[in-house]
Amino acid sequence: MSSHKDKRKQAKMGKKNGSGDGGAVMVEELRKHRPKLVAFDLDACSWETEMYLLDGPPFRVNKHGHVQDRSGSVVRLFDDTHDVLHELSHAEEWQQTQVAFVSRTSYPEYAFECMSLIKIGDSEKSMHEVAHHHEIYPGCKVSHFQKIHKRTGIPYEDMVFFDNEYRNIRDVQRLGVVCVYTPDGFRRRHFEEALVQMNASK
Repeated sequence: MSSHKDKRKQAKMGKKNGSGDGGAVMVEELRKHRPKLVAFDLDACSWETEMYLLDGPPFRVNKHGHVQDRSGSVVRLFDDTHDVLHELSHAEEWQQTQVAFVSRTSYPEYAFECMSLIKIGDSEKSMHEVAHHHEIYPGCKVSHFQKIHKRTGIPYEDMVFFDNEYRNIRDVQRLGVVCVYTPDGFRRRHFEEALVQMNASK
């Protein structure tokens, strides 16, 4: 019997080489089992700059559409974060999937203000509004996910999580959550990797 590791390897090779079921079929296979919850860390994962580096309110949107604090420091959502959030919140095939922001920042009030000012797509929905859960406070992220699990009943195995700090990946992974390390910030390839991992385990 092939292991989950073998299945992941085969999925990746099939996608890369167009072998097996073919490239187009493989992409569809990656989305066969969709996560019921997609969770993002904030600082240095979903956006730059980190909250502890900001000088605080008043926050405003500048002419480039980015949020800046009172001293002019800019908080910019990564392009791929924006695009995936837009897909999750607008595409029909993702309507049964919930979105969460999970952060251990010591400045949650800054994070909430920034999220309320960042718009996703042309719908005028804010980053805050496209998420179903906002677990944003200091502490081990295991507790953040335990609260989401208790509130929703979603099995940990049906959740995916992106974070740029490996300690958080290590901690949350122990719950059974599919975790993807994003050391240089979230990219579309991380989203596809999460789908590969989830489908390989089904």
